[in-house]
Amino acid sequence: MGKLPRSLHQAIDPFARAYQQTAQEYDAYLGEEWEHNYGALQADWQKHYTMRDEMLADGILRTAEEQNLRRRDMNIALIGPGFQPVNRELSMHTVRLLLAEMRTIVVVDFSQRVVRNAVEDLMHAGVKPEKLVEMEFDITDALHLVYNSRIRQLFGHVQTEEAFLEAAIQAGKVTGEDMREDAARELHERIMTQMEGVPDLLISGGLNKNRTYRLSEIESGNTAKPLPLHYAAYQMVVAGTGVPSEHVMWDRFAEVTSDEGHGAMKPAANRDDQRRQAFKRIHAMITRYNTEVTKETVNRMIEQNHYPDSDVQVHIATDVSTVYREPEFGKMPRLNVDDLDEFCDRQEYTIKAMPAGTWHDSPDHSHEIYDIFCKRKPGCGAEVAPRPSSDDAMQKESKPE
Repeated sequence: MGKLPRSLHQAIDPFARAYQQTAQEYDAYLGEEWEHNYGALQADWQKHYTMRDEMLADGILRTAEEQNLRRRDMNIALIGPGFQPVNRELSMHTVRLLLAEMRTIVVVDFSQRVVRNAVEDLMHAGVKPEKLVEMEFDITDALHLVYNSRIRQLFGHVQTEEAFLEAAIQAGKVTGEDMREDAARELHERIMTQMEGVPDLLISGGLNKNRTYRLSEIESGNTAKPLPLHYAAYQMVVAGTGVPSEHVMWDRFAEVTSDEGHGAMKPAANRDDQRRQAFKRIHAMITRYNTEVTKETVNRMIEQNHYPDSDVQVHIATDVSTVYREPEFGKMPRLNVDDLDEFCDRQEYTIKAMPAGTWHDSPDHSHEIYDIFCKRKPGCGAEVAPRPSSDDAMQKESKPE
C-alpha cells in the first residue's frame, strides 16, 4: 500500500526511537501470546470482540446524536485499533454502515505496524482511502518507559521467591508522582538525545513536535487545515500499554515458585497469604500506572480538541480488574475508576462509567470490562492551544515531508 491521499502535520511521534523496544515487545506479543490465547479461547475472545464492536457503534451514534452531527461530517479517532481488527474488534456491519460513512477516521497507535495493518484492513473492508488518516502516538507520554525500567530493575534478576516478595514490597511503594517525575527526566536525559533523524517509517506525514492531539491536515503549499475530532475511541488500550513489561513479573513469579528446591518457598501456613499480598502490591503499582496514563491522555485529548463550535467525546473500553482463577489471588484492580472520576470532576469534565461485562481472555484469569465516556461540561473552559513540549527546540510545527 502506498501513501494515503490525506496526511497529518502530526503523523509521526518524535519519541518513536525511545520506545522501539516496547513496540518490538508488542509485536512479539501479537505473534506469540495473543495468537495462542485467541486460538485456545476463540469463542470467549469473539464474545469480547462483539461486545467491543457494539460499544464502539453505540459511542459513535451517541456522539452524533448529542452533537447533532451527520455521520458524513464526523471526524473520529480509533486509538489502539487492534491488529487485523475487521471481523474481530470491528464487525463488517459496523465498518460498512458506520465507519465507511465518517468524514475522517484517524487510526492511532504507538506501533506504526499496527496503524498500517489496521488501515489496510479497513480499506479491504470497503472504507475509502480518502477517509483514512494514519497517526503514530504514545498515549503514555513516556510513562511506559519509566514503568518498564522500574519493573525490570525490581524483578528482572529475581532468583528466589523471597526476593520476589521483597521486590513486590518495593513495587507497592511506587506512586503516580514518582512515575511522572521519572518520565520528565526520561524526556530530558534520554529521549532528547535520540532525536537525530526518525526511525524507518511505514506511515507518512509531519513530525508531531508538540506531541499534540490538536490535528491539522497537510495541504498544498504547506498550509494546515484544522481537523477537529468529535469522537475518540480508546479500545482496550489505556490499561494495556504496560502489559508487555508486566510479563517480566509474571514470568519471574512462575519460575521462582515452580520448584521448592530452586527458589520457591516451602509450604507454610502463611505462604498463600504472602503470595496474595505480593500480588496486591504489584497490582497497586499497575493500577497507579494505568490510572495516570488514562488521566494524561483523557486530559490531553479533551483540552486539545476544544473548539468554539465542538468538543470531543472520549470513549474508553477498558479492563478495570483482573480476576484470577486461583482462589488465593481472586480479584485484583488494574484501573482506579474512582480516581478517574475525581480527576474529571476537578477538570470540569463529565464522566459516565458503566460495567460492560467479563472477558475470559486467558486460561488462568479473566478481566472485568468497563465502558467510560468523558467530555467537557457545556460552557466550561476556553479554546486552548496545543500543550507545548518541554524542550524549546521542539516548539515550531514540523514541515511535512
